[in-house]
Order: sequence, then C-alpha cells, then structure tokens
Amino acid sequence: MHTVLDSFGNAKTLMSSNASRHGRYLELHFSDRGRINAAKVLTFGLDKSRLTKLAHEERTYHIFYQFIAGATPAERDTFSLEDPSDYALLASSGCYRLPAGPFSDDSIAMGELRLAMRTLGFKMKHMTSIFSLIVAILLLGNLQFAEGDAHDVSASISNPHVLDQAARLLGVSSDDLSQILTNKTSYVRKELFTVLLNAEQSAKQRDQCVKDLYAILFAFIVETCNHRLAPSSADQPSPTQIVMLDQPGFQTRGPAGTTSMSLSGTQPLISAYGQNGFDEFCINFADEMLHSYVLRNAFEDGVGYNALMTSDGISLPSVSIMDNGACIELLRGSQLSEKSQRKPGGLLGIVNKACSSFKSGKGGDQRDDDLLQELNSKYSVHSSFVASPTSGSAADRRQFGINHYAGSASYDATNLVENDADLVDSAFVSLLRASSDTFVSKLLSGPSLAAERHNKDQSIIVQAQVSSRPLRQPSPILSSSTSPEDDLVARKSVDYIVSYELDEFCDRYVPTMRGETRERIIQCARANGWKEGADYVCGNNRIWLAYGAWKIVEDILRTQEERNRTSGDEPTEEDFGADDNTEYTHGEGGLAPPSMGYFGDSADNLLVTRTGPDGSKYQDQMLNMGLVGLQLLIHPMVSGDRSTTRRRANLARLNYLTVVVEEGGGWHSREQCSARGGGADKQGAPLVVAHGLVDNVLDSRLCLEKHWADEASRCTASMEGKGHNLLAHLPF
Repeated sequence: MHTVLDSFGNAKTLMSSNASRHGRYLELHFSDRGRINAAKVLTFGLDKSRLTKLAHEERTYHIFYQFIAGATPAERDTFSLEDPSDYALLASSGCYRLPAGPFSDDSIAMGELRLAMRTLGFKMKHMTSIFSLIVAILLLGNLQFAEGDAHDVSASISNPHVLDQAARLLGVSSDDLSQILTNKTSYVRKELFTVLLNAEQSAKQRDQCVKDLYAILFAFIVETCNHRLAPSSADQPSPTQIVMLDQPGFQTRGPAGTTSMSLSGTQPLISAYGQNGFDEFCINFADEMLHSYVLRNAFEDGVGYNALMTSDGISLPSVSIMDNGACIELLRGSQLSEKSQRKPGGLLGIVNKACSSFKSGKGGDQRDDDLLQELNSKYSVHSSFVASPTSGSAADRRQFGINHYAGSASYDATNLVENDADLVDSAFVSLLRASSDTFVSKLLSGPSLAAERHNKDQSIIVQAQVSSRPLRQPSPILSSSTSPEDDLVARKSVDYIVSYELDEFCDRYVPTMRGETRERIIQCARANGWKEGADYVCGNNRIWLAYGAWKIVEDILRTQEERNRTSGDEPTEEDFGADDNTEYTHGEGGLAPPSMGYFGDSADNLLVTRTGPDGSKYQDQMLNMGLVGLQLLIHPMVSGDRSTTRRRANLARLNYLTVVVEEGGGWHSREQCSARGGGADKQGAPLVVAHGLVDNVLDSRLCLEKHWADEASRCTASMEGKGHNLLAHLPF
C-alpha cells in the first residue's frame, strides 16, 4: 500500500526527494493471536497545487515520471509518450530526475508499482485506465490558449491536435472539451450564467480541471486499496489496532522573488522558494493543532496518560514548554481543551464566512482584499498575527502572517477564498459523467465527488466539489476499552512506554523469584542495572517501565518461550505438562528440583549461608568477588544416549548440578567438588561453589535467571574442559 500511495501522493521538494503531499491515517488491525489481519488508510489534504505550480528543482507527483520512464513499448505507442520535458506540467521546474540514490530510478519504481497494484487487487483494465488518465492530465497541461477575435468571444485553443488526444483519452468530443475549458457555467440564485473566458482565465480553468481530475483519481486509488485490505463491516472490531498518523510537516516559503533561502530568525533551516498559499495554510494549521494536542497530553498532569500516573501516586517532573495557545486561539477562536463550537471561530470563522458568500454568488471580485481587510481590522493587535509581513508591490501587500510554533509564515491571500470553496465546474462534471469511457464516467459518478442537483431537474448539476473528507471513517475503539476516545499516549514515546500492575509484572517476568512483590521487583531492577526514576518507577499499584528496561525483560521472556517451543517441536517418549518447562525452579511434579542440594542446602536459596566451618569462607569469597547470587540453567543430554527423541526428553528433565565458578577457569566435576567439599583447589585458587540445575553437562546453553553484581563479569564458568564467559551466555 505504501508503494502505491507514495507514487500517487508523494513528490520531490527542496527538503525531501520523497515528501508526502497528503495526510495519511493508517490502521493496522491484529487478531487475538497478534497477527495482522486487516489494514485501512484514510487520506486527506492532498496538495492539488503541486500539479500546476512547481518551484525550481521540485517535481510533481512521482507517478508521472515513473510512468514515462517505465512504460512498456505497447503503452508508448498507444499513448504516444514523449520525454518529460515535452509536458508543461513537468517542465515548469526544470527537474525531471531524483537525486542519485538506491530509489532514484523511476523505471524500477514503476515496476514495483505495477506489482504492488496487482497485489492489491487492481485489474489490468483498471490499471490501463488509470495510466490513460495520467496521460490525459499531462496533455491537458499542454493546452495553449489564444485570445478571441472579438470582445464578446471566448478564447480559443491554439494546439487542437493536443486537444484531440486529450479528448480521445477522456472519452469526450473535442468541441465539448474546448467549450468547457473556455467557458465557465455557474448557477446563482437558481439562474444559469455562462461566462466567456479570456486566455488567462481559460488557462486557470484548465488548471482547475487538472487538479480536480487528479484528486478524484487519487481518492479512487485509495479506496481500491482499502477494498482489498480493510475489514468488512460485518467483522468484529479488532482486539488490537496500531494507528499511524503521517502528515506533511511545517511549511514555509521565502518571500516572493528571492533568490536565496531565508536562514534568519526562527525560520526553518530550509525554506522553499515562492509564496505560501491555501494548501500551506491548511498544512500548518493541522500541524499547529497536532503540536498543541501532543504538548497537552505529554506534559499536563491532569490529561490522558499523565492523569493515570498521578492517580497512581507518581510525581511527574515540572516541564517548562512553549505554549502555542495564543496561535490556536487566533486560528480557531478557542483552545483545544474547550468544547469545539458548531461553527468555526477565529481566523477560520472569517474565511468560512467569506467562502459561504462566494458559493452563494454574493462575493465580488474584491473578495480577497475584503478578507484581508477584515483580518487586519480584527486581529491587528493579536500577538500571533502579523498584519503586514512584507512591503513592496501590491501583490506582496496582499499578505498576512502568523507566528506559528515553528516560526513565522506569511500567506498570500490571493484566491484564498476560491481555493477554500474548491468548486468544480458543473459543466465539466456533466461532460465527463457522459463520457464514452466507462472508467471515466464511473470515476466522476463515485462518492469522491459531491454534487448538488437542481430542485426541478435532477439531471442538472448546480454545484460540485471534490470531497475533503476521507471516504471511510476511523475504526472505533472497543467498547470494553478503558479509554473509548483512545487518548494519545504522548509521554510513552519519551518516558515510560508501558505499565503493569505489580503482581502482573512479577508473574510475567520474575515468576520463579521468591519474596514479597516489591522485593522481587527491586531484585529484578538491581540485577538488570536499572535506576529508579529513570528506567522504572513504582507507584501505589503499578510499575512503569522505560523502553530500555521493558526490552530487557521482554527479550528474556521471548527467549524462554522460544526455547520452550523449540524443545517441544519433536515428539518425546514421555509426556510432560504444559507448564513443565516454565516452573523449573519452584515447579511441582516430575520436573521439580530436589528440596535439598548436594551439600544439604535448601533449594529455595542456592547461596544461603552455610553453618559448616567452610560456609562463611565461601560466602565471604562470593561477596568479595561481587557475586550476590547466581543460578545457571544448563540444558542436559544424557551421556551415551544421543538419539534425538531421548535427547529432547532428557532436555526437559532438570536435575541439580553443582557448578563451580572460579577466577581463571578450570573444570571441576560434581564428584570432585563433593569430594573436596568446595575447598580451594590444589593450586590454592579460590573457588565459589553454587548449586545450579541439571544432572549431566553435554549441552552448555546457560541460564534464564541471573543475580549478580558488576564484578561478576570477571568470573568464568568452565564445563567439560571448555571455558564459557558468563557474559556471552546470560541474556540482557
């Protein structure tokens, strides 16, 4: 899916060779067994200006370059493809290739796109129709207009052969297409008006048709992907979902006419050339809202995840942050914490009011100037509003600025109201719905285009608009969830990522450790080198883990589970219970270790103080070496029996073994240790005797539990005459 969306929704900018030019809300649905069983993507905010307005060294959407580079010979003949420089929509920036790199070849990317589309269920005829529409859009961009012979005559198309090619691909007649591009039809107060367009206005009408046609095509492609991957409405809600929100970052462009990028003040380090328009305003508004939402949920004690921590008795640090509440209030008229109004307020409210007047035909030709004048009169003293960000020509003076969290940005008010209305010419919609090409006809009749029909004649389209909302809705959270609104857990990404109830943590990660619940947690933290307040913190009822601490214990648990599964892959001669391989220290039944060690020690504590004359000596040696405890789990294989079946059966039998740990290595068998009583060896090297698991050592895979201090790394455990570094075997 990402391959398809990147081709149709990403483009090269000055800041990135694969910049996302749309918002993407991706859901991954998991079964109760933890496997992905569905996915869904919602797209919004497609940057349609990218199709007709390119800055220097930028590209429009990748699909245009990929199809030209990777088209088959048959496709080249069918569509009469030319070089990218021959298409006006691509040639305006002078950039046709991506920077050198592993993903810079457009022809290879086209092959990957074809494969991805086939995998997602696109039929060959639909793929051909999609590519045909891509070529039609390129040809529409090549249309040139000349002024009419008289004042009351509309402009004419000066390259009719290009018009014929585009009309053929769209399934309409050349005359009808020419009529649509050089005339504009609208309904005002239920009356039909047709405006004759000059060459400049016709070019603007053409660009609008190109943008709307591509936006409708993009919506169809996204919905086709969802049809294959998204869960059906009859399916039960997924037990688990992972949701990713990906939207373009903060946008700012240098002043018009500049030849260098602005690096002063709080501006971003890289700033594209040109002017910020309606699309940049929408992107920055969404980023401003998201930034405020993340800050609030990450650092306010009474919101979301933080409220749960404070209720558990955790004292959160006081963090000083830059508050962007003033900018939020300017944009929407209220803070995010306040209940949203039915009608937008603030700057958006003024734009929305002007847009409504434009749709009803009340707005005049000076609507952009009127909008700017109202903004200046109402917000000129606001701290986040800049009334005159630039000075110069009249075009430059038609700008306003906003102090965003990421820096100041100036916006051009030209066509701001018209772009917000985003109306599609009703005659253009009617023409393409009657197309002889069934794909084009159904595409314009689909749900991605909202149309208002005449009250008396339903065949007449009064107004049409490309839907700004995704065709699907986000999946609801399960009703049994503790947070039905799925609060953003922003703190998890920078602080504690997971929490468990205290007993739940002990049962999951230290089930064999003895002691009270908090004592077991402290021992686990000490063994793993955790620092309280940094790697973990214990509340009244829960323990909160940072990512590094959680990964340590989770990796150990996964390793244990994998070994248990591996040991049970092949049938054995004896049956063992489901939990036999887990409760190896304090279990019951056939796998339970003996209650007494070889030296009469208790199995509950392998390193207890001995009452004999040598006991305190060994304990002192352990403490001097930094060993506060050690348990080694060694998977055995009975000597002389090497059949696979018997071996796996014996791997499951865990008996006790005395493991000798000494400085410098050397192997001492159980019999040797027993005979010597754990004393020093003949060379006088100090020995530390600990009781481990297993009867016969032929397979020396070590441990699953460890209790040691930092200096334990100096010790080695030697088996069958081979030294094994403990650090190489004990999992971290």
